[in-house]
Amino acid sequence: VSFRGALIFDEGSATLTAGSDVLLTRLSELVLRYPGFTLVCEGHAAPGERGRGGDALDLSAQRALAAQRFLGGIGLPPAHLASEAHGDSQAEGDGSSPEGRALQRRVTFRFQRVADR
Repeated sequence: VSFRGALIFDEGSATLTAGSDVLLTRLSELVLRYPGFTLVCEGHAAPGERGRGGDALDLSAQRALAAQRFLGGIGLPPAHLASEAHGDSQAEGDGSSPEGRALQRRVTFRFQRVADR
């Protein structure tokens, strides 16, 4: 099961931006509707991007955990959530444009069968 949609972050930040709650709330409804699945929050960073005191991999982990914490805070059981950090290894878009670079600073989501986890 896949879900189209991503959270976009400010450069060097793992703080959820305004409006993130809309997507995350919708995802929480899907998680509850399909209890046989885990929602995996996949953190990403732009090539060369760094957060406070860390590299791209650390920043991507912080972003994924920010989404996971929000979902847990609105009542999703921890057993239904997971996070993965990809650093800058899965860059999308054209990193030479501001819009393309913004697409690289993201958390994406995937539903995975519990038995496959």
